[in-house]
Amino acid sequence: MTHPALCSLVIACAAVISSPLAPAQTPQSPAAPSQSAESAKPPEFFLPAVAAYAKPDERGLRRDESGLRRWESRDLVWYVHLADAGELSVRVELGQPAAAAPDSAKPDLSKLTGTLSLSALDAAGNQSSATLRLSDSTKAVGDPNLGSRVPDTLAPNLPTLGPLTISRDGYVRLTLHAEGLKDAGLLRGLTLVGDAAKDAHTSTVERRNAASVHLNYPLEPGEQVEWFYGEVRALTDPVHSYYEVLGFHRGYFGIQVNSPTERRVIFSVWDAGGEKNDRGRVPDENRVKLLAKGDGVVAGDFGNEGTGGHSHLVYPWKTGENYKLLLGARIDADATIYTAYFFFPERHDWGLIASFRAPRDAKHPHGLYAFNENFGGSNGDARRVCEFSNAWVRHPDGTWRELLEAKFTHDGHGKEQRRDYAAWTKGPGFILSNGGFIDRPTLVGDLSLGIPAGADEAKEFASKFGQAIKRDAQAKTPELDLDAIRALATPATPQPPARR
Repeated sequence: MTHPALCSLVIACAAVISSPLAPAQTPQSPAAPSQSAESAKPPEFFLPAVAAYAKPDERGLRRDESGLRRWESRDLVWYVHLADAGELSVRVELGQPAAAAPDSAKPDLSKLTGTLSLSALDAAGNQSSATLRLSDSTKAVGDPNLGSRVPDTLAPNLPTLGPLTISRDGYVRLTLHAEGLKDAGLLRGLTLVGDAAKDAHTSTVERRNAASVHLNYPLEPGEQVEWFYGEVRALTDPVHSYYEVLGFHRGYFGIQVNSPTERRVIFSVWDAGGEKNDRGRVPDENRVKLLAKGDGVVAGDFGNEGTGGHSHLVYPWKTGENYKLLLGARIDADATIYTAYFFFPERHDWGLIASFRAPRDAKHPHGLYAFNENFGGSNGDARRVCEFSNAWVRHPDGTWRELLEAKFTHDGHGKEQRRDYAAWTKGPGFILSNGGFIDRPTLVGDLSLGIPAGADEAKEFASKFGQAIKRDAQAKTPELDLDAIRALATPATPQPPARR
């Protein structure tokens, strides 16, 4: 199909695909063919340019809803799941559609120089590629130098290349590379043409984050939680990863990768009142108040995801090592005081992260959860894998219960766009994975660790745990209530047992 308002380049690829994975959505291609043309042409599937990842980075690239500009100096990468066997061609869509710009605003294909290449890496790890010299762009499809396998159902007078071979069904990585190309204008995307495009699936939106994945820990009816304990082990560590360990109805506590050189321990608590973005609009009676913070901890405000009190410690936690986190809660009139502690393995001791007073609460922690989040979209194609283990809650009477059950969920991005997520159990832990364009998603549902540890195995924390908390609290000048911190530290809090 040729849209009269588009300047198109064609790269033809033959694909042999087997074993369909699952039904897939097929976004509209740039132009709808007539009924007679549709019956004569193979299916088409459009990959929007805004869904592509820019390699090595985004610098200088301009994105908007119509496509990409200044794209020629970097590689662009799309991931598409191919499920059907058959031939596959790829058309590079340049220029605005007819309704958006006059012909004079579109690039003149005959004046473009340089080369374009497309490489395909399939699920079996096999790679093939093809290169197009733009000076040959006026050659017709019938040119014998272009090969006899070019389908004559493609638009005439457009350049083509010989076929690529995809050896296995699943996710295919398509990389578009330009060499010596300038002033090509707007890149709208790639159009896949052929039988293999029929049941293709990809993310078609500008958001390039991996889907967020969650564990939701059910509580028993009437269960009251004073302490919430959990352990975390990052198995991969791409930048823009947040592995949240102890989540509850008013806040979250976990570890984060902020840059190639900086990692953090983060604890935040939401304000009351439901303001979504601007903490300056939150009245004082609804504001979370900082009571104390540990050595080196930075505390302040946050917004744009609700508002509240934020704290973080820059700390070089290591991939593959296990870390322990503990959240305490004490009801104080119409509020609840939440205090977060982190165990520092290098000094074999617990340390205070922060303590916040949350107004209009007066409840014990509930809605307990953990999650794996990719909070930046530039590398949502990287895989993030994390283990959450040894999760326990302690009741006001001092008894502990291990959290052996969890419900796996994901956000709406995982439902509509991304399918590269998974959850499973291994030994004493739940594993959450997202990103990386793995082939098979895990269905939303229940997970179980199986055998609980017996109540008789519960042991006390070492006495220095309580002493360390007191020392941390007394070393600071709390902004409000020192007694609230001391109350949490006395007596020493029991240690959840290790699982059998």
